Amino acid sequence: MTQTFVHVGVGLRRPDDVVVLGDAMMRRQRPLTTVAELTDLAGRTRKVKGITRLRDQVPRMRPGTGSGPETVTRLGPVA
Repeated sequence: MTQTFVHVGVGLRRPDDVVVLGDAMMRRQRPLTTVAELTDLAGRTRKVKGITRLRDQVPRMRPGTGSGPETVTRLGPVA
């Protein structure tokens, strides 16, 4: 399931969208992964366009969120 994070995440343009995706995968109800798993996967993934940008966003992710709007609010105004 965590591989889906890479497949979808590298195609997202805005860094905040990558964070929303990661948070969604770690929702309060039925989390699909952990920050540690995403960190490991992003670190092991090579030769994928956009992986560095994705890797940079993992530290901004938080497990246990309730919704995408909650994450957007936490991240603050769009730059």
